[in-house]
Amino acid sequence: MTTRTAAQRATEARALGPTDLVLSHLTVPRAGFEERVAAAAAGGFAGIGLNLGGYKRLRREGWGIDDLAAVLDHHDQVLVEIEFLQAWSGGPSSFERAEEEAHLAFELAAGLGARHLQLGGLYRQARSAGGPTGVAGSAGGSAGGPAGLDLAEPGDFDFGRAAEAFAALCDRAAALDLCCSIEYLPEMTAIGSAAAAAAVVREAGRANGGICVDSWHHERGPDTLDTLAGLDGRLIASVQLDDGGPRPPGMDYQTDTATNRLVPGEGSFDLAGLLHMLRGLGVTAPIGLEVISPSLAGSGDAEAVARRVADGMRAVLAAAGLG
Repeated sequence: MTTRTAAQRATEARALGPTDLVLSHLTVPRAGFEERVAAAAAGGFAGIGLNLGGYKRLRREGWGIDDLAAVLDHHDQVLVEIEFLQAWSGGPSSFERAEEEAHLAFELAAGLGARHLQLGGLYRQARSAGGPTGVAGSAGGSAGGPAGLDLAEPGDFDFGRAAEAFAALCDRAAALDLCCSIEYLPEMTAIGSAAAAAAVVREAGRANGGICVDSWHHERGPDTLDTLAGLDGRLIASVQLDDGGPRPPGMDYQTDTATNRLVPGEGSFDLAGLLHMLRGLGVTAPIGLEVISPSLAGSGDAEAVARRVADGMRAVLAAAGLG
């Protein structure tokens, strides 16, 4: 085992390229940290993602930064993505929560090293107590946050305020050589398209700011390959991939998002077309595999799930001539 500093791990994370795979937190939502990292190593991943709810739980269990670092180093893994900051885009009532999220994220990045922070808007609707969980890890409660935590009315979003808040986060992240990436979530937040996310990034005007292209939201949302191809590739800071089939009639977007994702290659998404488009734009971000699926998570242990999603993604890359 090679013991590394946070700066060394961050350098490794930033050096990852478009064929490197990252095991996103919610692909194995119930895995403990050591199990998660070992599964990533066994599946040939280059690194992992960790969400803020998961990190809070680890802290409550007695894990310190040095303990987490030792596990990463033992398995030759790095922390790539820290997610999911939401309250930054809200109004004054969200400021306290926004600072808590930022504190946790920067504590992780400073202690372990990382490549990017993943951000999104506040959810438009609250989950019901019996509804799906785990769509995104907030700073509170479980991996996905307790029911109702992420409530936001559409009128709470102010573009200028969001751009200023994003710029401030980027400035703090720059001190750790981190980039900040906004994930657009159609129907779920006010930042519901690539154009909306890119507009916030452009207004903020920070070189370490960008957007996340997630194949789920690309396929389910208003964007097309043509609209994405019209973006400046330098704006695309992170990539998350999964697969899926047609949207079930009558199912709300959030339930669909938390339930029906598939392993790459097992659905009907045009992943090859998306990958070729991203390469054509010069995007070099690693691929985060975020397959949020209760059926997948329950199909085996974390290692079996990690191997399955990695094998599926590599088969898609090979078939597309991009392996």
